[in-house]
Amino acid sequence: MVANVSLREELIFLLNHAAELEHSLACSYLFAGFSLKGSPDEGLSPEALKTVRGWKRTFGGIAIEEMMHLAVVNNLLTALGAAPHFDRPNFPHDCAYYMPEYQIELLPFNLKTLRHFIAIEQPEGSNIPAVINPSRLQSVKGDLDNEIGPDPAQFDSQGDVYTAVEAGLRGLVARLGAGNVFIGPKPTPAIAKFFTANGWEPISDLDSTLRALELIVAQGEGAGHSSPDSHYRRFRAIEAEMMALLAQDSLFEPARPVLANPFARTPPRAPAQLT
Repeated sequence: MVANVSLREELIFLLNHAAELEHSLACSYLFAGFSLKGSPDEGLSPEALKTVRGWKRTFGGIAIEEMMHLAVVNNLLTALGAAPHFDRPNFPHDCAYYMPEYQIELLPFNLKTLRHFIAIEQPEGSNIPAVINPSRLQSVKGDLDNEIGPDPAQFDSQGDVYTAVEAGLRGLVARLGAGNVFIGPKPTPAIAKFFTANGWEPISDLDSTLRALELIVAQGEGAGHSSPDSHYRRFRAIEAEMMALLAQDSLFEPARPVLANPFARTPPRAPAQLT
């Protein structure tokens, strides 16, 4: 499903959720990557240790790209005259308002966690089911028809989110003119240098926005099967290596026994919901 975005407020609302999603995924990927073993004394053979260290680098690289996506989304928000958005829900959380079939958690690396990441990053038309914990699913409560604010848009994939953003921007620019849509401050030299140094460009108009959204999609959010550097393909490569190592040793365990969804203080939700 692709939402019909016709108002600036709806677009900002959608971009806030995109920022939360990118932020949450970066944390989730980092957590899984840091749970992987990395020392010779952790019970892995030299060959397996080399492979697992490669997985750790892959997770770190993908997380960095998610951070750049977060930066790009916030750059677009400020270009539209809105405030940047760095808030996110506590873990674990579902994506009830935009991707209702998906949950984002801080989980140690294992095959189930990896396949959940594959489902999140899957290209359009793959139809890979989400790996979920039904006890943690939370329905959107309340009478949505009577809520004050934009209607919650629900999507099948991350790619759909950015498709809606692009369509909404094109529509606003066609109706109002670019000068009345991109009303935020122009990127400062420091911001421009930051983006260009990392292979991106600062957003200041529709064309630069469309190029940035295209790159986000190419890197993982809905990228096609043929893109070898997409998040989806890189996670698939880890899955293939994991299956090969398990075929050699059914007790192969590449991750440390870390807690899932750890917290330093009890979150607002009841502890029973976090077990």
